[in-house]
Amino acid sequence: MSNGFNFNLSIPAAVYRNRIKSTWDKANNRHGDAAFADYLINLRVNYRINTKNGFDQKKGEELHIGED
Repeated sequence: MSNGFNFNLSIPAAVYRNRIKSTWDKANNRHGDAAFADYLINLRVNYRINTKNGFDQKKGEELHIGED
């Protein structure tokens, strides 16, 4: 994390597929039409807004600084 930014990149890839025939596939002598991606690219960017006064993100409640 730098300057409140957090980056995450993941690329899950298909390694092994074992699609069995369903009852419908067997009855119609087919193997379905399902298609699956070979890979997927996920990029996540988070930005944390830090507030010195106002709202405590960890506790989920308002902060009252300097008040008794």
